[in-house]
Amino acid sequence: MTVGELITAVRYDLNDTQKIEYSDAELIEYINRAQEWINQELIELGSHLVVKKASLELTNSTAPLPADFVKEYAVVARGNVLESIPPSDALRDYTYKIYGSRIEAKADTVDLYYFYAFPKYASANDVIVLPDVLMNILKYLTVLLAKNRIEVPAKLEASLIQDLRKKLQSYAELGLTSISAVAPFRI
Repeated sequence: MTVGELITAVRYDLNDTQKIEYSDAELIEYINRAQEWINQELIELGSHLVVKKASLELTNSTAPLPADFVKEYAVVARGNVLESIPPSDALRDYTYKIYGSRIEAKADTVDLYYFYAFPKYASANDVIVLPDVLMNILKYLTVLLAKNRIEVPAKLEASLIQDLRKKLQSYAELGLTSISAVAPFRI
C-alpha cells in the first residue's frame, strides 16, 4: 500500500474526501507519528515483527551499525551467541559491545539481529513498509491523531490506546514464529 492510498482511506474515515480540513502533508505527518508509535510498542514488546538480520564485516574488530538500528536482539559469530558487555570493558572472545553507532567484537564477521525503526515517509508515492497485519492499526491510529487535533477527550484516548496495545501484543505474539528460521536461539 502507498502512503497516498492510506491517505485516501484516512480521509474517508475523517469525512474529508474534498481535502478541506487536512492537507496531505499533515496526514503524512500523522501517518509517520502513528507508525513510530507502533514501532516503539512492538520493540517494547520484543516482537520479532521488527527484527532484522545484518551480516557485518568487521575491520579492526569494529563495524558501523545499520542506519535503521534501534537496539540489538542478538549477535552471533562463528555459530556462537555473543555476550554484550559495557563499552568500558575489555573485549574478550565471545563478547561484543555497542557504542555510538558502532559494534565491536573479536571476529571477522558477525550476524547482528536487531530491532529496527520503520522509515519516515515524505510523499504520497512512498510505499508503506509496515507488515500488512498492522495496516488497520496504522490507519486507525492515524485517524485518531488527526482527530486529536480537534481534541479527543483524554479518557477516550487512553482507552483507545489500551485497546491498540492489546491488538499489537496479539500481533506481536504471532510474529514470534517468523524469526525462528533465522535465529533458532532464545535470548
